[in-house]
Amino acid sequence: PGQGEGQDQGQGGPTLPGRRLPQRKSLRLLRWQAQDANGDKLSYTVYIKGSGQQEWKKAEEGLEQNSFIWDTETIPEGLTQLRLVATDAPDNPPAQALEAERLSVPFLIDNSPPELTLEVAQRDPLRLVLRCADRISPLQRAQYTVDYSDQARQLSPEDGLFDSPEEHARFAVEGLTPGEHVIAVQVWDRLDNVGVVQLVVQIKP
Repeated sequence: PGQGEGQDQGQGGPTLPGRRLPQRKSLRLLRWQAQDANGDKLSYTVYIKGSGQQEWKKAEEGLEQNSFIWDTETIPEGLTQLRLVATDAPDNPPAQALEAERLSVPFLIDNSPPELTLEVAQRDPLRLVLRCADRISPLQRAQYTVDYSDQARQLSPEDGLFDSPEEHARFAVEGLTPGEHVIAVQVWDRLDNVGVVQLVVQIKP
């Protein structure tokens, strides 16, 4: 086969012609380009190797198109690499069939949301402490709402920048009327997995 190239488009990548990519965080759209100098029909096999593994495991074989949607939900999370093997065996006898392969750059599989804890540090005025941790990816942003309002307020971590798998944030919630209120916090990691935590507080008259 002629030279080909493999490319992992990642979550939320381009859709296949005439189709929409299903909106599911564990789905990856894999696309590549390959051609045979003689115009022979090509078949593709995809292998996978995770972090700490020495041998390639077959993930998909007998592919005839130049793309497919790969569900990573049951794949262990962490650094992963793909190997694409193209062969012109469909149009040639076994003894004359040729193969070529390409390796993807290593990439992260992370389908888990950040883990969050939210605690009261001070009640009057109300001040809260947020602790965030993600097993795989750096965190990228956080926000909170009061009583499920559509108006979200952005949060900043104590070190000033969301750039690591663990972050802490302290913030004050002002202007609450007496009674019960729900403070809900959402935190996103680099791959857009979102973790949510909420805290019910009582404000005295």
